[in-house]
Amino acid sequence: MKPFTSIITTTHNRDESLIKHLESIQKQRTEFNFEVLVLDDYYESKESTKEIVSSFGYTYIHTGKTKQGKDIWRVPGFALNIGAKLSCSDILTISGGDIIIQGEKSYQKIIDIYTEKKCLITVNSVMYGNRKESTRMPWFMTIPKETFMYIRGYDEDFTGVAAEDNDLMDRLMSLKELVQAPVDLIHQSHDRESSSDRKRHNVELWIARKGHIIRNNDREWGVL
Repeated sequence: MKPFTSIITTTHNRDESLIKHLESIQKQRTEFNFEVLVLDDYYESKESTKEIVSSFGYTYIHTGKTKQGKDIWRVPGFALNIGAKLSCSDILTISGGDIIIQGEKSYQKIIDIYTEKKCLITVNSVMYGNRKESTRMPWFMTIPKETFMYIRGYDEDFTGVAAEDNDLMDRLMSLKELVQAPVDLIHQSHDRESSSDRKRHNVELWIARKGHIIRNNDREWGVL
């Protein structure tokens, strides 16, 4: 049976966080079926990560952090582009392995709103440690797959960290209304890559390309 929705989620050598993330997905009580694609963006495929994904009955895909060796840093959007192209449904939910979904009916609430409005559905708030914040970031965000494909996914010129999610949201929100579902998430803490040069590159690229909705026109995008 074709899945009604596809959850595409990334992981990067954080097995403990991944387990908590997948547990929170598996606890969801829905009236529809969905697939889960776990995109392992670590530079090598780890048996432990494969076994974790297999134990939940989900699909493991090794995207690799690089194309040319482990020192070439790519943003998670590369992996999410691959997952979007491999997904089997018409509805995408974009996530990451650091996210824990609160409540057992949260995904049903999200899809109920999506079914009514056919727009971008983000969550109400995210907990960072003891701090709770409203967010418009694509952390467990549900969108029409055709919209993601139309803008040609994440811009694959982004490298390192920072701004690629902001860029994606700007482009999506120029096409679709953004609605927040009454759902809360926990963002698990972890060490972050701290290269100021990589951050600067992404922020400058984000600013320079504002207003340009469709990207990756000069390449085949979303490929292993």
